[in-house]
Amino acid sequence: MLNCRDKILLENEWILAEILPGDGGRISRIFDKKHSCELIWSNPRTEDVPRYYGCNYDDLSASGIEEAFPTVQPCKIGDADLPFFGEIWTIPWRYTQHDREIILTCESPVWTARMEKRISLCENCLNITYKIVNTGTKEFGFLFGFHPSLCIYESSRLYVPEGSYDMYMAEELEKGKTERFRWPFYHGRDLSDAGRYNTGFFNFLMHPVREGCYGIVHEQEKTGLKIEFDKGLFRCLSLWPIYGGWRGHACIMTEAFTTWPVNLEEAIRKGRANILTPSEHMETTVKYTVGKADGKE
Repeated sequence: MLNCRDKILLENEWILAEILPGDGGRISRIFDKKHSCELIWSNPRTEDVPRYYGCNYDDLSASGIEEAFPTVQPCKIGDADLPFFGEIWTIPWRYTQHDREIILTCESPVWTARMEKRISLCENCLNITYKIVNTGTKEFGFLFGFHPSLCIYESSRLYVPEGSYDMYMAEELEKGKTERFRWPFYHGRDLSDAGRYNTGFFNFLMHPVREGCYGIVHEQEKTGLKIEFDKGLFRCLSLWPIYGGWRGHACIMTEAFTTWPVNLEEAIRKGRANILTPSEHMETTVKYTVGKADGKE
């Protein structure tokens, strides 16, 4: 049986990636070997704490790159009680390794789905191809999301698609309310300045997504990370710049989801959930490019 601390490495001359198949199949590191820089943030205070099915994501996630399926917010659908952040982020994934590709698979315990995650390297890019298969006899609704947490340094800058966002959480915002703002300035503050000496905690959402990319640049470290995805599938982009304002963390948590709201029961009721019929599958690739100078080509 896989131990949550068992790790497998995938590397070439540009990138070292660390995967923990026994710990929800999460990617715990993307390391830029050319510039000796960690790009993916993991929570050091929870990395040795075992995760278990149904636990609280906010309390026990160790971050890195994780996936949510078939819901984000906990909900009850029929006789199924679906937990916070879904079913697959806490369970062990089986894996096989072939040179520069690792294939991880798991079965969703309640939802009749098989998950596959193919991770491969091509020069300075790490590609993750996800495949979700309906293995049951009835169609089901779902939402799917990927959740990379990004390291920040003194001179880091965040790049996201231009446009207007809904702010859900900030010091200036009364609890329970939202506020529309134009990126990157919120109440006179440049949110693209992600330097680690900033303070505060923000959460904002773009729906629908206008461009299928975002990224971060570490100017002093002379590197960065660009993340590209299918904007037709992942229609929502949520960003959580955390500058010590939530539990003392310093990172940027990011989330791209297939639909909004991220409570599956609500998404089904509003006709916004993704649907898979028996034997049908969904497949998509997310690309991580290391060393980009900014969030665009």
